[in-house]
Amino acid sequence: LPPLSDADSQPLAFDTGPGNALMDAAVDDLTQGAQTYDEDGALAAEGHSDLAWLNTLLAHPYFERQPPKTTGRELFGTAQALRYVQDGVARGLSTLDIIATLTQLTAASIAQAYTMFAPAPLGEVVLGGGGSRNPTLVGMLAARLDCPVMTHEALGINSDHKEALVFAVLAYETWHARPGTLAALTGARHATVLGQITPGANYATLVRQTRV
Repeated sequence: LPPLSDADSQPLAFDTGPGNALMDAAVDDLTQGAQTYDEDGALAAEGHSDLAWLNTLLAHPYFERQPPKTTGRELFGTAQALRYVQDGVARGLSTLDIIATLTQLTAASIAQAYTMFAPAPLGEVVLGGGGSRNPTLVGMLAARLDCPVMTHEALGINSDHKEALVFAVLAYETWHARPGTLAALTGARHATVLGQITPGANYATLVRQTRV
């Protein structure tokens, strides 16, 4: 989230939850490896979310933890996905309903994070990455948000190039000896210049060319 217009406002960034991890691992398991992800959200679109189970999943303590925070496959990886699949089967849910509910979990965790932690009402949400190509997930998220939802492509950015673009910006900041992170986002004691520069034979020339 970008900072508000007042001078004291800080940007806000953190991992909202599982992203695609649980969905992908569940699809891989439930299709016995025939699919590694839910292409175009087709499987989730055919299923029905189990709201009682969804509310149980949303009770995971990570979702209420105050930012700054980060997570990944240590919390929401294959092992957790397999536990959730077993739980869904025990509840009598079909393969499609399990995938639909886990897709809804991703959408709900994102929307809930905005509700709990955004300092002001949202003006718009811009999505990137693989999940932005899942129309079922995007639709579930849009239904939970009271603002326009768009993808990076609407702004002229290819989602496949998102990480490369971000790393280029970080490298540029490092090259100019500027911090590439903020303590408010990471929980670090202070902002720091990121990365490491290993000079090559043309290092001095590059310095002269880029620091004019």
